[in-house]
Amino acid sequence: MLAAIQLLEELTKNGNPPQLVIFAAGRPPYLVDDPDPTLSEGTILAAKFVRSIKIDEANMPEIAIQSGNKNTRDDLEQSLRLATEKGLKRLAVVTVSVHIERVREFFNLILKENPQFENFDVSVFASEKVLLNRYRSVPLYKKILARV
Repeated sequence: MLAAIQLLEELTKNGNPPQLVIFAAGRPPYLVDDPDPTLSEGTILAAKFVRSIKIDEANMPEIAIQSGNKNTRDDLEQSLRLATEKGLKRLAVVTVSVHIERVREFFNLILKENPQFENFDVSVFASEKVLLNRYRSVPLYKKILARV
C-alpha cells in the first residue's frame, strides 16, 4: 500500500496521474466467516491509501476494490476487465519482488484465453524498489532494503 502511494505521487508529480487505482486484495480464508460480507483486505488497504495520499483533489483517481478474487490470477484478470470497462489500456501492478515473475506468467496465461487484452501495456513494479524512493533519506531503511 505504501508503494502504491509512492507510485501514485510520482506519477502525479510527473504529470501522468492514474485514472483508476484497484485494490485487488480479496477475502482470504481467515475472513470467510466474518459476518460483514463487504470486509476484505482491499477495503482496509483502500481506506488507508485514501487517508495517506498527498495529492490534490483534482488528481484523485477513482478507487476500486475487488473482493471476489482469491489468487493472483483472479487479481490480474479482474483488474484487466475493470480497466477495459473504463476504456484504459495500461495497467501497473505493484507487488513484492518475488511475485513479479508470477504476475508476468499469469498475464501470459490470461492472454492465451483472452486475446482482447493483447494490446494492454502491463508494467509490474517491485514494492521494495518503489519504497527506496519513498525512504531514500532514511538511512536505516535504505540499509535494510539494500540487504533484502
